[in-house]
Amino acid sequence: TALLFPFTWQLVYIPVLPIGGGMLEILDAPMSFFVGLPTASLQYVEKRVLEEILVVDLDDVASFT
Repeated sequence: TALLFPFTWQLVYIPVLPIGGGMLEILDAPMSFFVGLPTASLQYVEKRVLEEILVVDLDDVASFT
């Protein structure tokens, strides 16, 4: 991890994305981002959006799409 400290993340980083208020539209943004999202809220995301992003389930790291 010592090699990562000189670098800073220059793009969008949202630790936990709120479900309400239309915030899920951020997942359709035309830019790179790193967003935390509770697994239960994936049901509210459009399937079209899920086809274009990488989803990593930290509870089950062996399976990711």
